[in-house]
Amino acid sequence: MPAATTARKYGKSSKRSKAERLFAELPQSPVRVDPLSCLAGKLDALHIQSDAGKRRVERQPPSPRRKQPPPPPPPSSSPRNESTSPLQGSLRVLTWEDVCPAGDDIVKIAEASYAEVYRVSNARGTSIIKAIRLDSPIKRQTKAQVRAGLVDEEPHAEADVDGELQVSEWLADVPGFVVYKEKYLVRGKATGRLLETHRAFQQRMKRQDPGRAQFYPSPSRYLEDTSFLVVELGDAGTALEDWHVEDESQLWDIFLLEAVALARAENLAKFEHRDLHEGNICVRRVSSPRKRDGDDGFFGYSGLEMTILDYGLSRAQDPADDEAKPVAFDLERDLGLFSSTHASQCVVYRRMRSYLLRRDRKCIPADGHKTPYAKGVDGPLSWDVYAPYTNVLWLAYLYRYLADSFGGNKRDLARFKRETKEMWRHLDPDAADEVLCFGSAADVVGFAVEAGWIRQDQLIGTGASLPDKEDSIILAHPQAHPQAHRPAMAVSGHDATLDDSFPRDLLSSSLSSSLSAYSVGSSAASSTAARRSSQMSKTYRQASTLFLTRRLPEALTTLTPLIVSPEKDEPAPVARASRTTRIKVWSLYLTILHAVVEMEPDDGKEAFGNQQWRALCLKVRDGLIWEEVVRDGYHGVEGDVDSDVVINLATLLLAHARDQTLNQRRLETYLATSNTPNLDLTVRPDKSPVPRSHAGPRHRSPAPGTTGAETPRDLNARVKILELYTLHVLLRNNEWDYAREFISVSSVLDDERREAFLQALESLQEEQQEQERQERAERHRQEEQLRRQIDDARRLRAENEEWERKRLEDEARRTRRPSTEVDYGVEASPTPGRRHQRISSRMAASSSVGGKAVAPRTFTARASMILSRLRAVLDGLAASLNGNPALLARLLAFIVGLLILVGHGGIRRQIQRVLAASWTKFKTTAGMGTKISYI
Repeated sequence: MPAATTARKYGKSSKRSKAERLFAELPQSPVRVDPLSCLAGKLDALHIQSDAGKRRVERQPPSPRRKQPPPPPPPSSSPRNESTSPLQGSLRVLTWEDVCPAGDDIVKIAEASYAEVYRVSNARGTSIIKAIRLDSPIKRQTKAQVRAGLVDEEPHAEADVDGELQVSEWLADVPGFVVYKEKYLVRGKATGRLLETHRAFQQRMKRQDPGRAQFYPSPSRYLEDTSFLVVELGDAGTALEDWHVEDESQLWDIFLLEAVALARAENLAKFEHRDLHEGNICVRRVSSPRKRDGDDGFFGYSGLEMTILDYGLSRAQDPADDEAKPVAFDLERDLGLFSSTHASQCVVYRRMRSYLLRRDRKCIPADGHKTPYAKGVDGPLSWDVYAPYTNVLWLAYLYRYLADSFGGNKRDLARFKRETKEMWRHLDPDAADEVLCFGSAADVVGFAVEAGWIRQDQLIGTGASLPDKEDSIILAHPQAHPQAHRPAMAVSGHDATLDDSFPRDLLSSSLSSSLSAYSVGSSAASSTAARRSSQMSKTYRQASTLFLTRRLPEALTTLTPLIVSPEKDEPAPVARASRTTRIKVWSLYLTILHAVVEMEPDDGKEAFGNQQWRALCLKVRDGLIWEEVVRDGYHGVEGDVDSDVVINLATLLLAHARDQTLNQRRLETYLATSNTPNLDLTVRPDKSPVPRSHAGPRHRSPAPGTTGAETPRDLNARVKILELYTLHVLLRNNEWDYAREFISVSSVLDDERREAFLQALESLQEEQQEQERQERAERHRQEEQLRRQIDDARRLRAENEEWERKRLEDEARRTRRPSTEVDYGVEASPTPGRRHQRISSRMAASSSVGGKAVAPRTFTARASMILSRLRAVLDGLAASLNGNPALLARLLAFIVGLLILVGHGGIRRQIQRVLAASWTKFKTTAGMGTKISYI
């Protein structure tokens, strides 16, 4: 593919196409959950009745995504408030002594968007912890702290934290992103080690930037009620701002590793980082560097591993639900981020906001970001939208940072810039308007693959292995904090433990045994479903990666176990999957088949073998694929097929089927069966893996009603199916009147959609009529042209026949010459290109003479013949020169050039030497021949 195909015009719609959504990843493996928390959650929903009357235990509603700023904290003298929030009530409560006890090493390494970042090491390993201060009391600053320029970062509500934690769990299995371990609630005063590392970090920052203030309060101000949410992550190495990039291989690997990680996250969760500066990228060495092997790419020689941190400002979406509301931090709440100029990355924040407002590359200056939720070209600004170009902006920032901070040989940097010159042309946010630019990190990776920097096997290899799960290294002391291991449960606005909320006399033996059996059964079923979902997720990811790298046979082989029944009486694994998983697997399968059918015959036979490739093509072209999907994925019930899968099936047959008769019949069957419920209760519960009455919403197809569209999503899919059926399939079968009638009586279409469909149908019919008129006109023109060609051929034939007749008459006159006249074979007006006719005429003349004896030619006759032929040659040469003056000019030029060459002394002497040597050699050879002949 040409490299230019990876670049797009800046400002294109950021919404993903249907084809891109087909490759969104499945949900990741569930995070470990404490069994006691699961049991408490189930008990929380029970209705317990005692002598005092009924009391309903309800869950607290989740905090809203956006909320007003929290009220000022209560005075420090107030007693400790028991947490009633769902977040705090479900976490282990630790102290700072638990986090960094004596003997453990803790070092503050960074300050993120709204968290302090520490590295904790002990005998169990190394972890990174992020401490996020929640709304809780804290001491006021001392005068010395005010003079030192300390700035208090505002505490954060739980809603601000939920999003980052959710994104961490979604991306935990993506290579290049930090490994998520666990989270805790930490309360109490700080330890001496924590205060010491805090001061050391402040002194280090002052040395690097004397004007920089520390944005987080000193640990010396923590009170007993000061609360932090602490998130434990895997150790990612050294921050890029503290890493010394010293050779060219590190330039290549750091940049490409970040691009590949972002591209995978875009594909999985529509991810945008939005804060990817050098402090949020960590680097560590995992192997020794290798020497580059000739022209074998530039990737993978440094031995480094890169990890992306901090999703505080990020945007992502649930991989399991394309329609889910995205998780995104609202940056409009603090416009100071865009007007700030204290760091080099501030311009990237302004570029992101400018892009969302203008949809072009022009950057609004710092003083132009004063109005929150300003109106842009797409309406009021919203950070919920998916705009992957923000990842491109941070890749451009990384490219500049690596070039500016490179500490190695300048020739290595020059070679890196020279090799990436074309990429930077499309990556540069300051490029001219007419220059195409990348639209996402996936475009950058595509460019790198096409340029040969990354091999396809390397791209597959970086995604084939998932990050290793790591255990927490932070342990609490149960003797000192017995409540730390016992989850609290909110009941009627008060905190109570499990034992306090449910006295033992209320939990009868039968209830306890029922709960125990239910817990064990649910745990086993959940564990089995989780393993199955995880295995399907891994298989799907491998198959989609193989497909994206055009390894179609391997992709089809990898995906086949999901769609083929392992045994005769068992359904295929895809039939047991959730609706989202089922749609994605079948969509990928149909997409692979589409690519297989579009292959050239030689390529298809070479990749799959002659027999298999023909079988796959026949499966699609004969429409057998529809029956396969219904049989293996939906237990043979046509009406249960997911509407998205029906759309893909119809589109596939529309593109490759021999005719649209089968496609029309299948769509009509689906529309009929999905409108009418199947009341055969004796068959379907046995075939269905999950009974409809007990299946969850993700495993249950919507109950069909009068239209088969009970939700907005179902309605949109239904409208799409009707569009394919009425505006494409029926028209291919020339069913114009039936299509118009079907649209008019459809109960799915409202008046507005019906009018739009009828207008589209009328427009398509007019286009077809116009096309038919043009085809008739073209056929008429071709017929007229053919008729003219036939007339010309007849006229030319008549002229040739007339010319042939005259020639024969001339030949006949020549044969009647006196016997004394000799024909020397030179005609006054020779006939060009007809040598066989001259030969035949001579043979005819000879036959006319018969057996008469011809007198022998005298010397005068032979001389006359030679002169006549020479004259004929000269006349022909003269005619050629008169007809082509350029030929005469070339002849004269050749003669003049030859004379000049001969007149040149050096050339003349050279010719003489060659001739003399040739003559000498000839004489020697002749003399030798004479001697040999004599002997």
